[in-house]
Amino acid sequence: MKKLLSFFAIFSSISLLLLLAICSRCQADDPAVSKIAPQSSNGTALFCYTWNMEWFPTGKDDQYKAKADERIKTAGEMLRDATKTLQENSTAYEQIFFLQEINGSATCNKLKSYLNSPKLQIASISSFYRGKNQKDKQQMAILTTLPVLEKSYTRWRNEDGIKPPRGFTYALLDNKDSYIACFCLHLKANGADEELSLVKQQRETSSRQLLDKIKEVKASHTNRIVRVIIAGDFNTNVDDKKFLQEDTLRSLYAAHYRSCFRDLKPKDRVTHPGRGKYADTTFDYILYKDFPNDPQTKIFPGTGISDHHIVGAKFEQVGTVKP
Repeated sequence: MKKLLSFFAIFSSISLLLLLAICSRCQADDPAVSKIAPQSSNGTALFCYTWNMEWFPTGKDDQYKAKADERIKTAGEMLRDATKTLQENSTAYEQIFFLQEINGSATCNKLKSYLNSPKLQIASISSFYRGKNQKDKQQMAILTTLPVLEKSYTRWRNEDGIKPPRGFTYALLDNKDSYIACFCLHLKANGADEELSLVKQQRETSSRQLLDKIKEVKASHTNRIVRVIIAGDFNTNVDDKKFLQEDTLRSLYAAHYRSCFRDLKPKDRVTHPGRGKYADTTFDYILYKDFPNDPQTKIFPGTGISDHHIVGAKFEQVGTVKP
């Protein structure tokens, strides 16, 4: 009898151990127990806009100085109309504006007063000079509704005698569980044909230095996803035969940056209308990387204020979704 009881005791112990092992395995296979389930998106759309405003607001030679406030109002209303169209039916969203050839923070503050966006603030604005004492009228600014964590502006460096003009404006924005590193550019414009080789080298130098800066930013912020937006006037494209040997945009595409225009045909993405001997072209871009989806893109007229159009892009549900 004792042997029988001993046998049942041993059998019961083994059965209990087997049962515990099975339960343990079941728990390990249950994602609710073994790991935290991926977080869902916060459902907030992100709207980005870029516009080269062409010596805004007074003009290159101050020819519009007396009408500066009127031009700011007109430009503000144009941007506001663009946002209304692109943001229609969106209730939860954030905004980023990339502005080029704007002459300073006072103009930015007046401009944003027309945009009906109470949270909108200047995230970063450049203060470049031509020479020692003459402040450049062609500054770059980033405006946003998102919290700003870092901001700066940087001149392009001289590389082997190649010195691009101006530089870039940078802002790191806090988008809940991800950061958005923003870069606003206005690359060297195209001059006479005999200068084109040097101009291309200046733009290529800028793109290399920009990629180096982005690597630094990402290396400094490894605790979160760092999404990147590069927007502005690149003064080049990959369609025109004049730029076939230029690597400015190609180097960015090779680094896996995508264009907001993606597969659109050249005729459907004109941002710089032709005039005189110059044909319609695409000079203005919103490039992005590490976003969970491609944006919807729309071009809005900038005529009357600038020789460039406004480019708008809507990113759906940026939030916490991994790229």
